[in-house]
Amino acid sequence: TLAQEGHPADSLHFVLDGRVGMQRGRGVRDELTAPDVINFEEVLEGHPVRRTATAMEPVITLTMAAPAMSWAARITSEMSAISAAMTARTGGP
Repeated sequence: TLAQEGHPADSLHFVLDGRVGMQRGRGVRDELTAPDVINFEEVLEGHPVRRTATAMEPVITLTMAAPAMSWAARITSEMSAISAAMTARTGGP
């Protein structure tokens, strides 16, 4: 199990290879295949995991802890602001 419904969304899982079953409660099970991301909205919004993610076969993922995601988003935002300021200052890209 990569993520459990109702638990804190403490990491993103970038699915690089394989299939993952996604299920909410006892509802219908959806299938996710690479390339895709598990817990993206939950991590960004700070919500608990909405669906349980279970590997249906051997799966290769890249996992990024939520604090690292927050850091990456902050750096991206700061770099965009610096780029905009430099563009405005020089009058072009």
